[in-house]
Amino acid sequence: MEAANKSLIPFIHILRGVAPLLVVWAHLGGAWYAGTHKAILPVFSTFREWFSTPLRLTGDGAHLAVMVFFIISGFIISHVGQTGSRIDFILRRSVRILPTLFLTIFITWLIAVCSETLGITPFYGNKAQSAGDYIATALTYIFAIDYRRSALGPVWSLYVEFIFYGIFAIWMMVARPRPVLATIGMLASVAMILAPVIFSQYAADQATFTGYLPFFIIGRAMYLYQRSTLSLGGLVGFTTASIAMLFSVFEQTRPGYLTGDGPFEPIVTYVAAPVVFFAAMKAGFQSVPAPLMFLGNISYALYLLHAPVGNFAMNALYDAGAPLAIVLMAGITASFVAAALVTIYIERPIQRAVRAGISQSVTAPA
Repeated sequence: MEAANKSLIPFIHILRGVAPLLVVWAHLGGAWYAGTHKAILPVFSTFREWFSTPLRLTGDGAHLAVMVFFIISGFIISHVGQTGSRIDFILRRSVRILPTLFLTIFITWLIAVCSETLGITPFYGNKAQSAGDYIATALTYIFAIDYRRSALGPVWSLYVEFIFYGIFAIWMMVARPRPVLATIGMLASVAMILAPVIFSQYAADQATFTGYLPFFIIGRAMYLYQRSTLSLGGLVGFTTASIAMLFSVFEQTRPGYLTGDGPFEPIVTYVAAPVVFFAAMKAGFQSVPAPLMFLGNISYALYLLHAPVGNFAMNALYDAGAPLAIVLMAGITASFVAAALVTIYIERPIQRAVRAGISQSVTAPA
């Protein structure tokens, strides 16, 4: 399928289409059974033996997918931030992220109520203890106060993303005339956020999330390199500095974490993420196959919805005595259907309406 949409960047869309598959499989094929039944699903054991272990991937590839998403975000934000005001930027990003996020948290709450009412095994990933916890998760600030009460774990990555949006908004007007200087400023801003881990326990705890901010800088450096604004040496420099910052923070806050948990050492994932992104960028994709176009389109909704929707479907069928193969297929299918419906009927219409409104405000006579 040709990339007829001029705003579509083929390799980015392909990565968006592939990455969520690892997250969905790791959560529904692996974590669901382990979290609910304290065992590993046989088919997932085979996957781990043939894929996760040889490649030494933390989280069975799901963590790699999230790191790639962070790099994608740094790339895309750098691209869309080339035009418009700060208000336009904030509005567009809010409309891109918040409607689906709010709906997902509402669905998560509804599933919790239905599970309790119907006597279905609850979704193990929902730790919310009150309505306030659901609201705090929807606004992502639960991760700034007590992530142990989060209603939906995957939202942690959006918390980090919002922090980067703030950093980018500060520097975006400098980024247009002086993109490399602005990137240095963004990297320095990340360093300022992370530096207190040396003396602050709160900052050290927050580094569980903020420690990944350097990946957004890598994404921005990749964007500047692709546009020939940054040399290969500059790209290597920014990438090395960013990875070194991440390693330094984790060695300070989580000694031994990077090289522990063999054969799934996190350091492998953190080095692999920029390599995977760079390889995709240099592959020269000119088109996006139809299946990956679909997956890329629903990737955000799928990333959020697969956990509550997939787990609910799987718990309901498992409790009813359905075979494991049917349970797993039902959970995955329900996740994809829910993501497609939300993307088509909620996410995209809202985005189109807001874009039209912004365009009209820009072209309206004074």
